[in-house]
Amino acid sequence: MMLHPLVLAIFTVDVASAALLILAGYGNAQILAGWNPSSSSRLQLDLERRAEAVSLQARWATALFVIGSVLLVVGVSGVLPTLVPGAMCGTGVVQASSGLLGRALTFRLLALALLAMWRLTDRLDRSAPTFPIIQLTARIELLSMAAAVIAIWNTMTALASLDVHTPVDCCSVVFDQVRSAVSATTTHGIDDTVLVIATFVLLALLLALALGFARRRRLPGLRTSAALAITAPITVTVAGVTLIRVLSAYHYGVLHHHCPWCLFLKEHHLVGYPLFGALGIMLISAWSSSLATGLATVVSGLGESARHAAQRHASRVVAAILVFAGLTALPPLLWRLRFGVWLTG
Repeated sequence: MMLHPLVLAIFTVDVASAALLILAGYGNAQILAGWNPSSSSRLQLDLERRAEAVSLQARWATALFVIGSVLLVVGVSGVLPTLVPGAMCGTGVVQASSGLLGRALTFRLLALALLAMWRLTDRLDRSAPTFPIIQLTARIELLSMAAAVIAIWNTMTALASLDVHTPVDCCSVVFDQVRSAVSATTTHGIDDTVLVIATFVLLALLLALALGFARRRRLPGLRTSAALAITAPITVTVAGVTLIRVLSAYHYGVLHHHCPWCLFLKEHHLVGYPLFGALGIMLISAWSSSLATGLATVVSGLGESARHAAQRHASRVVAAILVFAGLTALPPLLWRLRFGVWLTG
């Protein structure tokens, strides 16, 4: 493994996170095997104390995993390209890892989503004196532990296999993919204009749903909750594709540069962090809000705390939409005002 300070920092944080998650998983396995809330035996009292320790361990592990993920993105986008010959951004670094870093980042996103779900159920469970959903919380933690450990292992494998000697093509590959005017202005046969319109329509729909959650004094029904949970991934997927294929051009100032990693560079004002961060918050917070609503419906004793959780996460969805919409709509409008035309193919 390359002994770069940032790589060592990622390794240290990830190992500590994995160790804490495994400890918490061991405790949760014991809770699942012996939890009996109607009992006052010594075993049950020990399990209740262990539940507190498990919650603390998993919270620290989650914080460390988030820190490790942020460090990895910073490293791939801004630090490691200086070490890989021919790399101008994270695209070259991913190429130098034979694509393993892309897989590691995918598993990290999955693990972050599961850890967010665990954190929500843990807070709701701790808000009630009887721990009504502790077994569900334990299962989610075990699942998130598995995803996080796989993500950490893939991260270590990718960083260990990083080739810092062989030159890479980096963004030249992105330009080579544009072989005709038609392929440059369409995505899988869909016109870029249609993509932009669909993105902002879906953002408006998701905003309306999230505002409905955030402003209601009572929890919405399961149908509304399901609509939010289904709309969020569709919106995030379409918005992400549109950002990379169309709207990023207004940040780059050139056409057909469909590279997401270049948005993280200083020359583009590090705009990739708030843009992709907003997409992640949209998805995870929307699912969290829907999960809180569903739990309040089927589990007694969670009503008020679940309502506050649903409102809190829905408010985050609203904020993320406003950030993303502002950062994607403002550059095209400024370009139009400055040059009198749209930047299109």
